Amino acid sequence: MPVPLASRASAVVVAWIRVTARLVNDGKGWRVSELRTGNRDWVKLQPLIEALNERKTAQARNEMGTMFDALRRYMLDHGFYVVSDSHAVLIDHLNPRYLSKIIRVDPWNHPYKYDGQRDRFTIRSAGPDGKDQTADDIQLGAIFSH
Repeated sequence: MPVPLASRASAVVVAWIRVTARLVNDGKGWRVSELRTGNRDWVKLQPLIEALNERKTAQARNEMGTMFDALRRYMLDHGFYVVSDSHAVLIDHLNPRYLSKIIRVDPWNHPYKYDGQRDRFTIRSAGPDGKDQTADDIQLGAIFSH
Protein backbone atom coordinates (compact mmCIF):
# COMPACT_ATOMS: atom_id res chain seq x y z
CA MET A 1 0.00 0.00 0.00
CA PRO A 2 1.64 3.32 -1.07
CA VAL A 3 2.02 6.12 1.50
CA PRO A 4 1.44 9.60 0.05
CA LEU A 5 4.10 12.21 0.86
CA ALA A 6 1.80 15.19 0.34
CA SER A 7 -1.91 15.89 0.24
CA ARG A 8 -1.60 17.10 -3.35
CA ALA A 9 0.87 16.86 -6.18
CA SER A 10 4.28 18.33 -5.46
CA ALA A 11 7.71 18.43 -7.00
CA VAL A 12 11.30 18.93 -5.95
CA VAL A 13 13.58 20.94 -8.20
CA VAL A 14 17.33 20.76 -7.89
CA ALA A 15 19.26 23.49 -9.68
CA TRP A 16 22.96 24.12 -9.90
CA ILE A 17 23.92 27.76 -10.12
CA ARG A 18 27.49 28.66 -10.89
CA VAL A 19 28.62 31.80 -9.07
CA THR A 20 31.98 33.45 -9.43
CA ALA A 21 33.13 35.72 -6.60
CA ARG A 22 35.79 38.39 -6.28
CA LEU A 23 37.41 38.62 -2.88
CA VAL A 24 39.20 41.57 -1.30
CA ASN A 25 41.24 41.82 1.86
CA ASP A 26 40.21 45.05 3.59
CA GLY A 27 42.64 44.67 6.50
CA LYS A 28 40.01 42.95 8.66
CA GLY A 29 40.07 39.79 6.60
CA TRP A 30 38.79 38.51 3.31
CA ARG A 31 35.29 39.35 2.11
CA VAL A 32 33.28 38.90 -1.07
CA SER A 33 33.12 42.21 -2.96
CA GLU A 34 31.47 41.18 -6.26
CA LEU A 35 29.49 38.28 -7.70
CA ARG A 36 28.84 37.07 -11.23
CA THR A 37 26.43 34.37 -12.34
CA GLY A 38 26.99 32.72 -15.70
CA ASN A 39 28.50 35.12 -18.21
CA ARG A 40 26.82 38.23 -16.81
CA ASP A 41 28.47 41.43 -15.57
CA TRP A 42 30.03 41.66 -12.14
CA VAL A 43 27.64 42.91 -9.45
CA LYS A 44 29.09 44.88 -6.53
CA LEU A 45 27.66 43.68 -3.21
CA GLN A 46 28.17 46.85 -1.14
CA PRO A 47 25.40 48.89 -2.86
CA LEU A 48 23.01 45.95 -2.46
CA ILE A 49 23.87 45.60 1.24
CA GLU A 50 23.47 49.35 1.78
CA ALA A 51 20.06 49.37 0.07
CA LEU A 52 18.93 46.40 2.16
CA ASN A 53 20.12 48.08 5.36
CA GLU A 54 18.28 51.30 4.42
CA ARG A 55 15.07 49.30 4.05
CA LYS A 56 15.69 47.48 7.33
CA THR A 57 16.41 50.80 9.09
CA ALA A 58 13.06 52.15 7.88
CA GLN A 59 11.36 48.97 9.12
CA ALA A 60 13.07 49.30 12.54
CA ARG A 61 11.96 52.94 12.81
CA ASN A 62 8.41 51.90 11.93
CA GLU A 63 8.37 49.11 14.54
CA MET A 64 9.87 51.43 17.16
CA GLY A 65 7.21 54.02 16.28
CA THR A 66 4.53 51.40 16.86
CA MET A 67 6.02 50.63 20.30
CA PHE A 68 6.32 54.38 21.00
CA ASP A 69 2.60 54.88 20.29
CA ALA A 70 1.71 51.90 22.49
CA LEU A 71 3.83 53.32 25.33
CA ARG A 72 2.08 56.71 25.03
CA ARG A 73 -1.32 55.03 25.32
CA TYR A 74 -0.05 53.00 28.30
CA MET A 75 1.19 56.20 29.95
CA LEU A 76 -2.16 57.95 29.39
CA ASP A 77 -3.97 55.07 31.14
CA HIS A 78 -1.49 54.55 33.99
CA GLY A 79 0.20 57.93 34.44
CA PHE A 80 3.71 56.52 33.88
CA TYR A 81 5.74 54.49 31.40
CA VAL A 82 6.67 50.82 31.86
CA VAL A 83 9.56 50.75 34.35
CA SER A 84 12.10 48.14 33.26
CA ASP A 85 15.44 47.60 31.57
CA SER A 86 14.06 44.58 29.71
CA HIS A 87 12.38 44.73 26.33
CA ALA A 88 10.62 41.43 27.10
CA VAL A 89 9.00 43.01 30.18
CA LEU A 90 7.92 45.96 28.05
CA ILE A 91 6.23 43.71 25.50
CA ASP A 92 4.55 41.70 28.26
CA HIS A 93 3.01 44.94 29.60
CA LEU A 94 1.93 46.27 26.20
CA ASN A 95 0.62 43.16 24.46
CA PRO A 96 -2.22 42.71 23.57
CA ARG A 97 -4.06 45.79 24.87
CA TYR A 98 -1.67 48.47 23.59
CA LEU A 99 0.34 46.52 21.04
CA SER A 100 -1.46 44.10 18.73
CA LYS A 101 1.64 42.16 17.64
CA ILE A 102 4.69 41.04 19.54
CA ILE A 103 7.85 42.83 18.39
CA ARG A 104 10.93 41.30 20.00
CA VAL A 105 13.74 41.50 17.43
CA ASP A 106 14.83 44.15 14.96
CA PRO A 107 15.08 43.51 11.19
CA TRP A 108 18.65 42.21 11.65
CA ASN A 109 17.29 39.61 14.10
CA HIS A 110 18.86 41.25 17.18
CA PRO A 111 16.74 41.96 20.26
CA TYR A 112 15.42 45.48 20.71
CA LYS A 113 16.65 47.17 23.88
CA TYR A 114 14.35 49.06 26.25
CA ASP A 115 15.20 51.30 29.18
CA GLY A 116 12.18 52.77 30.90
CA GLN A 117 11.64 54.92 33.97
CA ARG A 118 8.31 56.31 35.19
CA ASP A 119 8.84 59.57 33.30
CA ARG A 120 11.04 58.58 30.32
CA PHE A 121 12.00 55.70 28.09
CA THR A 122 14.36 54.74 25.28
CA ILE A 123 13.89 52.00 22.70
CA ARG A 124 17.04 51.08 20.75
CA SER A 125 18.17 48.82 17.94
CA ALA A 126 21.86 48.01 17.55
CA GLY A 127 21.43 48.54 13.79
CA PRO A 128 23.16 46.72 10.93
CA ASP A 129 26.40 45.97 12.79
CA GLY A 130 24.58 44.40 15.76
CA LYS A 131 26.86 46.24 18.22
CA ASP A 132 25.54 48.59 20.91
CA GLN A 133 26.66 52.20 21.16
CA THR A 134 27.91 52.56 17.57
CA ALA A 135 27.09 55.14 14.91
CA ASP A 136 24.47 52.96 13.18
CA ASP A 137 22.30 52.48 16.29
CA ILE A 138 18.66 53.51 15.91
CA GLN A 139 17.09 55.11 18.96
CA LEU A 140 13.70 56.52 19.91
CA GLY A 141 12.67 57.92 23.26
CA ALA A 142 10.42 60.29 25.13
CA ILE A 143 10.34 62.28 28.35
CA PHE A 144 7.02 62.92 30.08
CA SER A 145 6.68 66.46 31.35
CA HIS A 146 3.76 67.50 33.53
